[in-house]
Amino acid sequence: MDNVIYMDQRLHNATVNLKTGGGARVNVESEAGITVRPKIIRQIVPPAEGSISAGQRAEFQEKIKEWVKVSNTAGKPVAWGEAWSRLFRKAKSAGKKGVTRIADFPACDFEEGMKYLRMEIGKLSKSSRYIQNDPETARRKMLAVIHHKKKANKVGDVAYREYLLAEFGATSSAGLDMASLMRFRDYMQGGGKCILPRPKEKSLQERRVDSLVRLMQLRGGEPFSSLDNAQVALIEHDRGLFDGLGLDAFRKFWGRQKVTKLKRGRKASSQEVPLKRG
Repeated sequence: MDNVIYMDQRLHNATVNLKTGGGARVNVESEAGITVRPKIIRQIVPPAEGSISAGQRAEFQEKIKEWVKVSNTAGKPVAWGEAWSRLFRKAKSAGKKGVTRIADFPACDFEEGMKYLRMEIGKLSKSSRYIQNDPETARRKMLAVIHHKKKANKVGDVAYREYLLAEFGATSSAGLDMASLMRFRDYMQGGGKCILPRPKEKSLQERRVDSLVRLMQLRGGEPFSSLDNAQVALIEHDRGLFDGLGLDAFRKFWGRQKVTKLKRGRKASSQEVPLKRG
């Protein structure tokens, strides 16, 4: 028999499912109402040519999930549908409006799409409200970024620790407070190589001031009785910096230094000249 009738009597209504092969005529009698529903065969549309792989679709789904979660924590909720729609518009190679379903997302736009999702998540993760609402997750995310960038930027362990110690007084990023961790995360994201700047070479004036500081320490802080006395003492203390320095140049140096003053009641005379040295 080509025609098969399935009947399901529920309360006072009858639902009849018919499956036939070829032409068929069916008479149905029922005391109650009869509902006939045609079976809808779903048409499966294959993905567009050059679309992303199943693995890439899974990566998108994970990032969308993270985006929605982070947005809620940050107090700026993004609905699932909105998140997908905004991602679909990043499929620029498919046209100005992008695509309407994930299966058609072009593989050539995958990296751009992931970059967009990471950027949106990153902006929300940096918000003060997100950090306040979930500080532990925020710390984990920042540490993960730092260690990822450490490897990507090819930063060695020694340089990494020396930089942390010099800039933050710590040998591990895990020991940083939240403000320092955020600063270090931003530095690493910007391509930081953990290279310490070379010490700035001191000017001649700065080196002469340093020499005066050392001399005053040796003198126990005792001030000089005159400008001439100070010049002679400095020449004897550090010939390399003060020998051959004329009075006008020495007066200029002395006027700029803030280390010491001459004894009270003794003003330098314009006629003073350095004492002769044997």
